[in-house]
Amino acid sequence: MSDNKLLEAIGFMESLPDSDKVDIGGKLYAQVTTRVVAFRKAYGDQGRITTTIHVSNENRVQIEARIYVRDGNTWHLIANDWAEEFRSDGFINKKSATENCATSAIGRALAACGLGGGEYASGDEVEYAKTDKAEIGSGKAKVEKKEPAAKKTEEAKPTPKEVQAEEPKTEEPKAEEKQEKVASSEWPTKLRTQLNALKAMHTHHQMVYHVKEHAEEWKKTYGGTPAYDSFVGEITALIQAQQELENKESF
Repeated sequence: MSDNKLLEAIGFMESLPDSDKVDIGGKLYAQVTTRVVAFRKAYGDQGRITTTIHVSNENRVQIEARIYVRDGNTWHLIANDWAEEFRSDGFINKKSATENCATSAIGRALAACGLGGGEYASGDEVEYAKTDKAEIGSGKAKVEKKEPAAKKTEEAKPTPKEVQAEEPKTEEPKAEEKQEKVASSEWPTKLRTQLNALKAMHTHHQMVYHVKEHAEEWKKTYGGTPAYDSFVGEITALIQAQQELENKESF
C-alpha cells in the first residue's frame, strides 16, 4: 500500500486556498465535497468510501463512515468515524436526517485520514450544528423578551399620562399585521423566487445551509398556507436530488 497517494491528497488539502473554505467563527473549514475530491484525485477507483447505518429510528440516525484503499487484491481500512443527527433538529433533518448524517460521517472519516484542510469537523457539519443551536436559542430568547415587556407595562399602570403616551405604540403592530394580510396575495410569487434561488445553487451543502438560515423566517411568514406546503415539498425533493447526484459523482 503506497503512502505517496495519501500524502498527495493531504498536500492537496493543505494547499487549498482559504477562498475555497468556509469561515465560521473565525475558523476555516473544508467542505465534505472538497475532501472527497482530494481523496478521489489521489486514489481514483483504488479508494473506497462506505457508510453503515447503525441506528435509524423515529428520533435519531447514527452512521459510521469507513475509508478503504486497495493494495493488490486487498482492501485496507485506513480510517473511520461516526456522526449522529436528531430528526427533530432543524428544518432539513425532519426530511433528510440520514443524508446529513452520512455527509458528516464521511467528512470526519476523511479528516481522520489527514484530509481536514484546517479543522477536523467539516464546514457542513459545523454549519448544521450552528444553525440548530441558533434556532433553539432564538426560541428561548423570545420567551425571555416577553417577561420584561410585561413588567414594563405593569410599572407604567400607576401613571395615566404614561399609559396614554404608549397607546400609539400598541396600534403600530396592528398596522403591520394589516400590511402582511394585504401582501399575502404575493406569497406564491415570493416563495417561487426563493425556490428559483435554491435551484441556482450548485452543491447540496449550499442548499441545506441556505434553507436552514431562512427556514424559521419562511415558516413565520408563509406557514399554514397551501403555497407553503407545496414549497416545502419542492425544496425537499430538490435537496434530495442534489444529494443523490453528488453521491453518484463521488463514487
